[in-house]
Amino acid sequence: MSEGFTIKIFIPDGDPDGVRIVERMNWTGLGLVVPRNKWTETKGRPELSQAGVYILVGWEEGEEDLPTIYVGEGDIVKHRIESHFKKKVFWDQAIIFTAGNRLNKALSNGWSMRL
Repeated sequence: MSEGFTIKIFIPDGDPDGVRIVERMNWTGLGLVVPRNKWTETKGRPELSQAGVYILVGWEEGEEDLPTIYVGEGDIVKHRIESHFKKKVFWDQAIIFTAGNRLNKALSNGWSMRL
């Protein structure tokens, strides 16, 4: 049986449907959930200037059954998401994971993030 663990969710603006910052005890990484309409005010957070992986989730026009999901990575994750903010209109939410200096392209070959 797996051991339990604690997750802390911080909601910076007090809106539970807004930006959420997720931390797991005894893990150096960080998860962020950012609605598209909050990206402009959130992109300045220092965590987003680190390497990371991200998932963009949304619905394409005319696709009601399944969401569209785009998975990406970046040495500075906010640069990649900012590019998608300008060019990819389908996404409503970004799910981002950073791990400080423990995650970069050199480490990503065979690397996995265990949550």
